[in-house]
Amino acid sequence: MRGSLKVAYVTQLDDQHLLVAAMWVDCQMHPGNPLFNEQTEGCLPMKILLADSHDGGRSWSDWRVLPVPAEIGPPSLTNPVLRLSSGRLAISIETNKNYNDSGKWFQRVVCFYSADNGQTWSDPVTICQDPVAVIFNWDQRAGVYPDGRLVTFTWTYNSKTTEYFNSRIST
Repeated sequence: MRGSLKVAYVTQLDDQHLLVAAMWVDCQMHPGNPLFNEQTEGCLPMKILLADSHDGGRSWSDWRVLPVPAEIGPPSLTNPVLRLSSGRLAISIETNKNYNDSGKWFQRVVCFYSADNGQTWSDPVTICQDPVAVIFNWDQRAGVYPDGRLVTFTWTYNSKTTEYFNSRIST
């Protein structure tokens, strides 16, 4: 299947263990079309791929797909995998609509969590969402404070007024 990697982030899990998370875009489903469909606000099909290196990046495992429920739509990867103070991993995903879906877009940001260094992942947990789908939370970036608190920066957009707001910071 033809496609392209749009973004890839590497997270160091220990001295030699690296985990790469990448966003793959299916370029065959709608050939010649842009990533974002301006008429429907939908996106080309996307998947989140993961691979491990246990030798500091000299070799890598085969790609594996982060299992994402259909209601997430094409998942956008907006951040590296994070190691939380508990030792669990978190991966932040922005939801999208399918390319030709002309329905209302209920955009949200979700996190998946892993307790086994990214081999298996939880169901998605909503981090931010406007239940009436007016405010969109785009391109969330997250980090972990030295004391273990999670901090996020989210670019927000009002779809009714077509107005961009300053980034929101949450801890």
